[in-house]
Amino acid sequence: MNKPKKLFHGSGTNNLTILEPRAINTRKKQEGEVVFAAQDFALACMFMSPRADDSWKRLWRIDTTYYIVFSDEQRFRENDKGGSVYEVPLEKFELIQESNDTEWVSKSSVKVLKEYCFDSTLKALIDNNVQVYFVDKELFEEIKNMEWKKRMEIVLTLEKTLL
Repeated sequence: MNKPKKLFHGSGTNNLTILEPRAINTRKKQEGEVVFAAQDFALACMFMSPRADDSWKRLWRIDTTYYIVFSDEQRFRENDKGGSVYEVPLEKFELIQESNDTEWVSKSSVKVLKEYCFDSTLKALIDNNVQVYFVDKELFEEIKNMEWKKRMEIVLTLEKTLL
């Protein structure tokens, strides 16, 4: 795998100059405190979404297209305050082997090189070609643990969100 030219970190918080490692409770505990980064700007945008936890959303990629499904449109829209995507230096990061060459981690603090601010996460997602879907809680429960091919069969029958 060729190293990307840039890495990006998405956050619901603006105006950061240093990204500090944190332990994220939705990831593997053995990972410890890390800063996450993505080689794709669109993937970083997906992490700006309002997120006390990730139990109400699922995201994935097929080829070069990213998909995100939320179980609660009202909750999302009420909490969508935008955020920032930060460009970060590549040399402090290591590739997460099981991430299909998309996610990177650093165990040390990382200086921000550049900030891209967004007033709306939804607009940032759509503007960066992420396929966004809102579904009711019942359908979300049905698809959240499905194998991705079956999930795609269902998602492709849905109407994607437009601005």
